[in-house]
Amino acid sequence: MIQIHSPKIFVSTRDKTTPDGSTYRLYLSEPIEVPREAFNASVSVMNATFWFNFPNIIGKAWHVRLDGVYYTTAIPDGLYGLGELAASLSRFLTNLQADPERITISGDDATQKILFTFNGDPDDELLFVDESSLYRILGVDLGTIISPAATPEIISAANTAQFNSVNSVTFKTNIIRGIPKNGLFDGTIVQIPLTVFPGSQQTYEPPIKFEIPSPELIGRKVHDVELRICDENGEVVNTLGETFSVSLNISYYIYPPPRTVRNINVDV
Repeated sequence: MIQIHSPKIFVSTRDKTTPDGSTYRLYLSEPIEVPREAFNASVSVMNATFWFNFPNIIGKAWHVRLDGVYYTTAIPDGLYGLGELAASLSRFLTNLQADPERITISGDDATQKILFTFNGDPDDELLFVDESSLYRILGVDLGTIISPAATPEIISAANTAQFNSVNSVTFKTNIIRGIPKNGLFDGTIVQIPLTVFPGSQQTYEPPIKFEIPSPELIGRKVHDVELRICDENGEVVNTLGETFSVSLNISYYIYPPPRTVRNINVDV
């Protein structure tokens, strides 16, 4: 009995990924092939590398009312912390020729809630009434309008802030069924908890080799390979064009071919 290993390293490239960089598709000129006589076929993740730069703000905007007039401005997509969001609100007010300190946001370390400080007019409002608002990130209930009873006043958000929208990364593929979740198979080959700061590169090597049973590979020739990088909920994440790599090991057993015995008769 012989065990065969076939390592495959997949490195995403911008010309073969979807526009958001989440899904890598390629066609193999030399297919992944497991012979029909093989058994105990499995796939294991040897290592993976990717950048933790998934934006937590996509298609969002500030909505305010100043002096009876409603204004809105789009926030560029990206990965934001509290400081960057506070700066974007300040720039918005400055562009409206308003005092940038008229409405500010800050954080309360004890409660992990956002504080809204109003220093201008009691009729000022921050609106979180539609899906383009920052209600979930800032810990505000959808449909909320925040305004002071008098100024200055500091108002706390109802819920804790949720800036970190991705806590772990899941890689999925179309070549095998993968690891079952709740009895279902969706091609998951590994889930990696994020252990680096936003904007940093995450590298992963499994502490213990884990082989995913993959009998569906036996007798197949796989030309088309798809790899997807997703969050813990299975939704694809935007990599902002950064590449990622995944190294897989495909292994299986085969019996060695039988020996050929030839009888030769020699007359003496």
